[in-house]
Amino acid sequence: MTEASRTPRPKLGFHTDQAERIRAAYLGTRAVLPPSTFSEFLETAVLETIERLEAEHNNGHSWDARPPGKSSPPPRPASAAGIAPDRFSVAHPHALRTR
Repeated sequence: MTEASRTPRPKLGFHTDQAERIRAAYLGTRAVLPPSTFSEFLETAVLETIERLEAEHNNGHSWDARPPGKSSPPPRPASAAGIAPDRFSVAHPHALRTR
């Protein structure tokens, strides 16, 4: 077991109406694309978007992460971001599980 695998990592999750589409894309490509787990698939997709956003809006640099325990600024209201309030939120890490 490597040191990295013993270090607890934060879990993220979200609500989406696209869960089945996301899962189908993973299942349809896992034999031919590098990510071997669903978590790796999601991480790769998110990081590709983050890298694009950094290039477009932060001169190609990553934004500083907040140290653990530091408070975050208050969240923007969903309406200010142009998102319907029920369409995006932080959720339980197993939000994409089918029931």
